[in-house]
Amino acid sequence: DVRLYLVDRYGDWVLLEPPMNSSTYLLWGSPFLFLLIVGFGVFRSRQRTAALTPLSNEEKKQLDALLRSGDEE
Repeated sequence: DVRLYLVDRYGDWVLLEPPMNSSTYLLWGSPFLFLLIVGFGVFRSRQRTAALTPLSNEEKKQLDALLRSGDEE
């Protein structure tokens, strides 16, 4: 009786294992959706990291000059 009361009042969302129906598709699919979002984020971060290029010799000289001028101040 208590279980039926809770489901009537709050819906299938209060159950530990709600039935699969149109109103609970989001509930059942949210773990998979979360994994897809995290996987996409990891893929994008690795893609950005791989796109970085090392500094050229001229850029290294400019960076060293800037760092030395910052130490003098």
